Amino acid sequence: MKDYYHRRMREEFYKEYGVKPQPFFRVHVRRKREGAGVFALDFPRWTFPNKDGSKDGRRNGNRVQWGSCRLRIGRFLVACASPWHTLLLVEELRGKGVPIARCLEERDGYERFVRKRIGWESAFRAQSIYEWCFSQGKRDKKAAGDAFERFCAQLYERMGCKVHVTSSSNDEGRDIELVTPEGKTAIVECKCYAPDQSVGRELVQKLAGANRKCKADRMIFITTGKFLPTARQWVREIDDDFELVDGFRLARMVEEVRQKGRAPSLDEWKLSLEGIASYYPPDFPPGRAYPPVSTWASRDVFWRSFWLGIGLLGASLVSALAVMHFAPLSSAAISLRGIAPACLGALAPSSEYVLPDSDSRYYSREELEALSDWELYVGHNEIYARHGKGFLQDDLAEHFSQCSWYVRLYTPEEYDALPSLLNEYEQANSDLMWEVRGERGV
Repeated sequence: MKDYYHRRMREEFYKEYGVKPQPFFRVHVRRKREGAGVFALDFPRWTFPNKDGSKDGRRNGNRVQWGSCRLRIGRFLVACASPWHTLLLVEELRGKGVPIARCLEERDGYERFVRKRIGWESAFRAQSIYEWCFSQGKRDKKAAGDAFERFCAQLYERMGCKVHVTSSSNDEGRDIELVTPEGKTAIVECKCYAPDQSVGRELVQKLAGANRKCKADRMIFITTGKFLPTARQWVREIDDDFELVDGFRLARMVEEVRQKGRAPSLDEWKLSLEGIASYYPPDFPPGRAYPPVSTWASRDVFWRSFWLGIGLLGASLVSALAVMHFAPLSSAAISLRGIAPACLGALAPSSEYVLPDSDSRYYSREELEALSDWELYVGHNEIYARHGKGFLQDDLAEHFSQCSWYVRLYTPEEYDALPSLLNEYEQANSDLMWEVRGERGV
């Protein structure tokens, strides 16, 4: 049934984009439709790697763990275990004019290319912007900050955005509000720092807190300085459209607006088989061979199954507790309320019982007559305590409260009003103990 579903989805994908994914791709239909495609690559790695990512030969059962590469485009979600085959599909779609944004690895390559093309000249532009803002503010930090906000507002206006600069006395954690040419809203925070000064995670989180009230589509933090690794890591972990613009990137944005130079072509920075090899383990280079189906997304399958099991167990416990406390005393409710003491009794040590098998075998008169009066008294009431009966007698209540398997579910009156919960062994042992106790007068 699943194979038929994915085969039909691959046909639907082919009708819409003119590219048919290979059979090892899994294609799903999503509720939310997106225009431009986005994709992420998940590279394989050894279960027990060395520091350099190679295989640790000292560990038994060490094998390659495959992840799940995903392409979201239009109304489709395409999943595959092989980064190489995912790239082939993306390149084929791009060749047909389908817009697909750069993945993380391609963005890194793009950054390296732009840095190489711009050269050392850009290293001084952030310092130039910083000095210009202070010259406008006559070396006053607050005035320099206002000048930097106006500078950023003009930059985004030239990029085609509709810009509104907030009041400096009541900006509520944001300096600029803008609407992009695509119609998306964004809030911008501007900090005029020295190029060697860093912005930490606290200021970045403050902008995210301000957006809880604005609910903008994007958040942008601009500085002439740089960002600490903790700030960048926090932005990568949140599920929001958050952009960090440091001094180098700001200088590049200014250069692109001023000169509108040639944008690098796809061939100048796209991933290739040679480029993708740096993300693989050094002793497991990429190849065109597709991983076996048994290892497909093994990491995802394990953790998905693990958390699914945890969720089902939690839901079962919540349902059982709800029935135990709120359901009427029907036969179904009685059976569910008996689950807890039965489970605890199975796990409890036998030393906590006087007659540990009174619910699973018949005791002989000789065995019962060998017990002391106290043991016979407790052993008889153990049968009812297994089913959650409460006791008015202080000695019995104190004794069973010290047993790990005992759970008081009913008052004595409630228990007496129930139909009998005893099985055939318990009923027979209870009747015989009544006789022995009657003979002894206890």
